[in-house]
Amino acid sequence: MLDRHQIVRQRLAGFVLEPDEKSQVLEELAGHLEQDYQSLLSQGISDEGSAQRALTRVDDWQELKQMIESARKKENPMPKRVAQFWLPAFLTLLLSMLLLAVSPAFGPNLGSTPLRVPGFA
Repeated sequence: MLDRHQIVRQRLAGFVLEPDEKSQVLEELAGHLEQDYQSLLSQGISDEGSAQRALTRVDDWQELKQMIESARKKENPMPKRVAQFWLPAFLTLLLSMLLLAVSPAFGPNLGSTPLRVPGFA
């Protein structure tokens, strides 16, 4: 089989990603291509037949390139749901816990005098 890295680079020419991401994606795709090739060889398929079949596992290389590029660009470290709901809820809970922990030190001291309610003995 030809150089798997060169094949992937040729098929995905014009990849628009950061250099580090680009090399990582190309390496992973080349690895999958090599795995498919080795798997087909172990099934008794000829060298040329295995190479052809491994390459045809991807129907449209340009579509694959576009899907990878759009997936990499849309990565959001904090989804909208987390930013709008969970983060404020967590901060509110944390603040209320802190206020409850601090309130006995600064609030009224109810432990030294009994509570008297009019009408009850």
